[in-house]
Amino acid sequence: MKSVWNCLLENVGEWRGSFASLNLQGEILSEQPTIVTLTASDDRQQAKIVVDYQRQPERRVEIPFASVSRAYIGFDDGAFSQGSMQLAPFGEFGSEQGLLADQQRRRLVWQYRDRQLQGLTLIREALPGIDPFQQPALTVQDLLGTWIGEAETRYPDWRSPERMTTQLRLEQNGDQLRSQLSFGDRTIESLAQIQGSQLVFTGKQQEVTVWLLPGGVSCACPTELTLRSPFQLELGWWVSRDRRLRLMRNFDASGAWTSVTLVTEQRVSD
Repeated sequence: MKSVWNCLLENVGEWRGSFASLNLQGEILSEQPTIVTLTASDDRQQAKIVVDYQRQPERRVEIPFASVSRAYIGFDDGAFSQGSMQLAPFGEFGSEQGLLADQQRRRLVWQYRDRQLQGLTLIREALPGIDPFQQPALTVQDLLGTWIGEAETRYPDWRSPERMTTQLRLEQNGDQLRSQLSFGDRTIESLAQIQGSQLVFTGKQQEVTVWLLPGGVSCACPTELTLRSPFQLELGWWVSRDRRLRLMRNFDASGAWTSVTLVTEQRVSD
């Protein structure tokens, strides 16, 4: 298991792509081409991130740093989650999560105000020579079948990670999607309404919406965060037909951030 600092340095490189602002229907409102460069010193003890906005060069941002926030958790492959540590009844709340595979990166930013989702930012990036925009939008058909996964949960108090095997079965019946998730000795079944490029899961403590987005990305969260109810913010990436990554930032009923879970899944049947 790598240190959190070395997990972060898995993101070293020049990432070319764009920041796309989305509305609550998952539609792109605006898109800004970007180059995000992360470099490390020779001794790997210091790092610097530079953000170049291609259409607004005056917005160039440079941030040197030598440590990471307590609100940051990274994984050995470079996946990461950072953001708010506590939900409050009012005020700003948000998170950024990122997944890496095949010299590409998918990131997503959640923005809440007074517990209401205000917007999403989708970031598609790749190292030089790779096109981060060639992958189309995710569809329901891409997700159907049985997926076997390995889940790793890491905690902000640095206790040892927990690992377990998962199985996810997704079936479509008309305009409904049935989900059956098994992990450990638990099985959770849920039903979603398919509404275009959105899946709406009801019947839980909080209604959860899944957006199917460009670049093979999915995003799952409540559009309104309910006090005294646990919740997750999930970023998914359909890397290829039989390979998917999911990253979940988990909060308990008090609104406190408790852990981050990375699931690496392989489809075993349609």
